[in-house]
Amino acid sequence: MYTLLTIGFIACSPIHPDNNSPEYTLPDTFEGDVESATRYSDTSIDSAMDWYNDAARFEEDYEYTFTELPLAGRLSKTPWSGDYWAKNKGGMAYRWQTEEQFDYTVLTKDELEHASPEDIALLSPTEKYDLYVGNYDYALTHRVLAEGGDDEPSWAGYCHGWATAANRHEEPSPITVYNPDGLEIPFGSSDVKALLTYFEGDVVRSSFVGHDWSTTTYTIGTLCTSGDIMDPGCYDTNPGTFHLILSNRIGLMEEGFNMDVDKGYEKWNQPVHSYRSSILTTRPPTSFSDERTVVEYIMETEVHWTVEIHPMWEPVLHTEYQKSESKTYIYSV
Repeated sequence: MYTLLTIGFIACSPIHPDNNSPEYTLPDTFEGDVESATRYSDTSIDSAMDWYNDAARFEEDYEYTFTELPLAGRLSKTPWSGDYWAKNKGGMAYRWQTEEQFDYTVLTKDELEHASPEDIALLSPTEKYDLYVGNYDYALTHRVLAEGGDDEPSWAGYCHGWATAANRHEEPSPITVYNPDGLEIPFGSSDVKALLTYFEGDVVRSSFVGHDWSTTTYTIGTLCTSGDIMDPGCYDTNPGTFHLILSNRIGLMEEGFNMDVDKGYEKWNQPVHSYRSSILTTRPPTSFSDERTVVEYIMETEVHWTVEIHPMWEPVLHTEYQKSESKTYIYSV
């Protein structure tokens, strides 16, 4: 049984983006000006960690002593960039090399006998999977196509599966396999990524799955449906919980997690791989602090995550096609 962690983080305001910059030097702490540091972190939102933000719900062995938490961390294995397989293109049944979506005709068994490996290489990831297992009725392909449609919003897809797969699995390389009838089926890197994405996004999360590789997903934070930061549903992740998760999972445990980085209705799950924090200043508890607070730390934290790219035949890690983004947040804990 595996467990996954997803957090939605809206409570802390993003200050500036820094696109495609995965390399940096880990920071030292520094003291800043109290007025300039705290003007971003003052808020009338209740600071107490409620049930939705209780890190102990899924991990009992977290370190909670602030001075024992590392101010920077980085996963030794960077999650790979990949597609989120938009549902308005057909999801993993999208023929990404020829840009065919819902209106293509699948090849019959007779047609496949006369098709070249180059022709088969152009099929969608699900078509190749169906052929590999000898299913010439294309059960998985038809199922995935039925899950989407031209009227789906452009952001709707399987980023929840991609982010998890990128964290959990090594980046796949192209591979050629043969089905029970001897049919040669070339898979590109993104074809395998698509199947891993579907596996992590839909298969292991199914309530009908009872295998030892099934997954329990834990979500920290509330669900924002309006994009209004003063909407109680958009307070989302408590900054203290956010800092605990970053410093424990990335800094101490070297375990990744997924973060919904969009503060509105759209859901964009990204695999977080590094962070660096600085203590700008300290201050006494304010009227909005939890009653147990003895001191507040004003923090500035830069968080890096992997982002999506279009499908590609070859792996992308350590190439110009691997992409990351970052945002800097200021908050009090």
